[in-house]
Amino acid sequence: MIRSKACSRLRAAAGLLAFGLVCAALAVLPGTSPASAQPVVGPALFDDFDYTGYTDPRIAQRGWTLRSGQGGPGVPGATWRPQNFTFGTESGNSIMTMRSGTSGTASSTQHTEIYRQRKFHYGTYAARVRFSDVPIYGPDGDRMVQTFFTISPLNHSMDPAYSELDFEYLPNGGCGIPGSALLASPIK
Repeated sequence: MIRSKACSRLRAAAGLLAFGLVCAALAVLPGTSPASAQPVVGPALFDDFDYTGYTDPRIAQRGWTLRSGQGGPGVPGATWRPQNFTFGTESGNSIMTMRSGTSGTASSTQHTEIYRQRKFHYGTYAARVRFSDVPIYGPDGDRMVQTFFTISPLNHSMDPAYSELDFEYLPNGGCGIPGSALLASPIK
């Protein structure tokens, strides 16, 4: 993965936490250019995340994967936990809640991530994501990174078809930033 900032490598260091994710995408498919491609009429991808729980078979049927196991990015030795996803409603809207946490050791650190294999390159993306400043319990102050991102496949170094857009929220600063910050980093 190509990164423009050292901070981006930390994006899952203490966990990914997003509330109220509602995603719709109107996109031109990868491998086509905006000039030659026919526009997609209507949404190419829409999900209101109205699921019964993390084991709901419709999650996989709609192309989503709730990450599990171990591996980067993030804290070496931490675990990706699909059990930390919950689904419900708030003010009549479906919401997906992702919870991550730690008690201070790599083995106690739990990350969350949801992703799709279908990658979009050109187009319009719309999502509602609410990041949190306050831990559910325990002391505040960890230098975590919460993120929402879109990434197209990276087939080789300097691939001209590669695209990435990151929104990274640092509720307690980090990467030389003393306070909370929302970073947006388009990588093309």
